[in-house]
Amino acid sequence: MMLEEKATELLTKFESIADQVGPQAVEATLSAVQYASVGGLVTGVVLTAAAAILANFSFKFYKEECKQGPHSEGGYGFASLASAVVGAFLGMGGLANLFNVWHWVGIFDPAAVLAAKIVL
Repeated sequence: MMLEEKATELLTKFESIADQVGPQAVEATLSAVQYASVGGLVTGVVLTAAAAILANFSFKFYKEECKQGPHSEGGYGFASLASAVVGAFLGMGGLANLFNVWHWVGIFDPAAVLAAKIVL
């Protein structure tokens, strides 16, 4: 009987704490979802910008390779290929973040994102 009374007492205390802190916890969670969504979009912008910079380098390296000829020892052909491949992967990651619907929904309606995370 003593264990049951102790458990009831603890649950009553937890309920009172939840009533006091509950609304603040919900607001903090919604703010965290909103900040995470903004972070995802910023990541997309940064990755897309890095891909654009690498595409610029790739074109410059390719032009330099074309000037020197196909069998030159400058290494510009490999640099052009490597920067194009890395830039392509960065660009795909950046665009995936920019076109992620949940990032945009999370900025304007974080409660919907939170509900989707709970349900799904």
